[in-house]
Amino acid sequence: QIAGAVHVWIGADTTTPEDATTTTDTGINSETPNPPAIVTATANAIVLAIGASTEVDVPTAPTNYENLIEDQVAGAISNIMMASRAIASPATENPGTFGRIAGANTDSWCAATVAIRALAGLAGHGLLLSHTRNKLVLVA
Repeated sequence: QIAGAVHVWIGADTTTPEDATTTTDTGINSETPNPPAIVTATANAIVLAIGASTEVDVPTAPTNYENLIEDQVAGAISNIMMASRAIASPATENPGTFGRIAGANTDSWCAATVAIRALAGLAGHGLLLSHTRNKLVLVA
């Protein structure tokens, strides 16, 4: 099973595209991905909350996040999700959990939080989401 989700952002800094070190977390015996906190370094960063779970419910984005993309394959017990939030001033951002995922205590999940740095010349304009794609593919 291979899962992928893509956001394409226009206006990212090409020298230092990541605004902070990516943070990751995993959980067993629970079903809800919980992307960990990240500390942004510059104004107008975009924070991506990313998660995957063995529970195939259709998720909702963490509170105050938008641009949710998600996909599930019930027979393969796979679920992937990603959402974004603009952060106006450098700060600690904790996305919180994705919603509407209810499963069994035998489920597991993984999550990451990524911060994208805006190009310096775009001050006040931020980054622009160009398009999104998501796909789950069963590999035999």
